[in-house]
Amino acid sequence: MIYLFLVILFSFLNFFYIKIWKTFFNNTPTGSGIFLLIPLIYFGIISEIYIIVFILFLFSFAYFFDDLFGIKYIYRIILQILAAISIFSISTLELNFYYILLFISFFLIICNSLNFQDGQDLNVA
Repeated sequence: MIYLFLVILFSFLNFFYIKIWKTFFNNTPTGSGIFLLIPLIYFGIISEIYIIVFILFLFSFAYFFDDLFGIKYIYRIILQILAAISIFSISTLELNFYYILLFISFFLIICNSLNFQDGQDLNVA
């Protein structure tokens, strides 16, 4: 039941954010991904994975800042690599160079493809 509530809450917040954005600005709305922190914080707390939630929380605000003001691409890539290394370092996987490289590559691909998809029309799905 809580999952349905979070999906509905995110949908309403996203809808109202877009409406409010369009009343003040004429360009494409950006930055609504910040509302994804609501389910992230909830699931992190009930799963007791506070470190990952904290890391993702920090990087979510960095991406929110990027959406609103723009960050150079090299800084975004560095930020994504740091996020991947931070998350990988607290995982239980073996610290093998190839695993780390594969994880960083996978993380970069996922982050950039979701960011590109979100930038198209503010809908990830």
